[in-house]
Amino acid sequence: MSKSDTKKRIQNAASELFYQNGYSETTVAEIIEYSQTNKGSFYHHFDDKPHLGYDIYQGMLKAIDDCIRNLYPAAQTIDRFFLQECLFWRLLFQEPQIRRFAAGLLTVCSIDLKAEFFDAILDLSSVDLSTRELLMIQGVELSVRCWFTAYVHNIIERLREEELVSFYLRSWLGLYHIPPDVVDSYLTTTNRLMCSLSIDNDIFQVSVQFTEDKPSL
Repeated sequence: MSKSDTKKRIQNAASELFYQNGYSETTVAEIIEYSQTNKGSFYHHFDDKPHLGYDIYQGMLKAIDDCIRNLYPAAQTIDRFFLQECLFWRLLFQEPQIRRFAAGLLTVCSIDLKAEFFDAILDLSSVDLSTRELLMIQGVELSVRCWFTAYVHNIIERLREEELVSFYLRSWLGLYHIPPDVVDSYLTTTNRLMCSLSIDNDIFQVSVQFTEDKPSL
């Protein structure tokens, strides 16, 4: 068996266990047993469980972005960013197992924003931010995402998806001095597209379909 096959077996096993039992409740020993590998193989490919969880989480975000690129190949980076964020939160609203996975993972692991999305966000900023300011903003940003994910997991039945995503993105992007009306403008377009999109999830493998005629971006 090749190294890539072994790594994929570990990832697949971990995805299933995280989905069934939650990130925090799954141990490395259980992943090794379920994947029918060994401790040496696990630590050859992953530093620890958070590193594996991060890898799976990033794979989920990539799958969402790949769907967007396929649906809208000419979309601007900032449009893809808003669509990815909204699709991510829709997935969390629809899938309690993924909510539990994300809430558990983000208590121990920070998620980096893609460089192209970061640059697109900076292009919308109304001020020139210093390196020191950006570092502080990124720290707050990570905390806000972690807190929101855990919060949604606990009381989602009392929340409305569109309202929460709007509040979240206004709060987050406001740190970069992006005016609320600019955020609202992008969200108006994104929400129009989201009305006709549905998500299928097969243990963190995401696919997106239209429920009606495909709207233009």
